[in-house]
Amino acid sequence: MQLNLFNNSSLEFKVEDVFKFQDSQFFLNKIVNLPNDRIFVIGGAEDFNCKKAFNTVFELQLNNSTNNYELVPKANMLLARAAFGCVVYPNFT
Repeated sequence: MQLNLFNNSSLEFKVEDVFKFQDSQFFLNKIVNLPNDRIFVIGGAEDFNCKKAFNTVFELQLNNSTNNYELVPKANMLLARAAFGCVVYPNFT
């Protein structure tokens, strides 16, 4: 999708956001990387049409015994969300 703001310029917005992990795919979710090296995968949907959105929150953590990354479940959000904005407070909450 392109949005023309001025006569000679345009902005492009990427409308696809897919997170692939092992054999799973999450569409239109939010990936949050905190300065303390913690990574979270928040919300998303089964497909681009958002027919079924997720309220799940996972933390991507390294399993030292297998030396592989795993998605560790965290507390779910109250509402399911896909294609949303996200704010992280200075104390990383």
